[in-house]
Amino acid sequence: MGKPIDRTDNPSKRLSNLVRIALGQSKMVTKPISGFLHVIVYVGFIIINIGHQLQELIMSMVTEIFFVYVHLLKIMKTFQMPS
Repeated sequence: MGKPIDRTDNPSKRLSNLVRIALGQSKMVTKPISGFLHVIVYVGFIIINIGHQLQELIMSMVTEIFFVYVHLLKIMKTFQMPS
């Protein structure tokens, strides 16, 4: 305890453990019922976050298009000929 640890020793094994355990939730599915329920919550959380990010992206694009349109209307109004 308290000794320095070399964490650069096996990068491919460490990366595979990260993907399998942290992202794949492999330790949680050892108990069938609680593992299944955990996976449902985990996947739901991922889906909600992806949906939220898509919503933010779409809304920012719509807002930007609206403001560009309003700005172009103001520019066109200044160049209109009087009737």
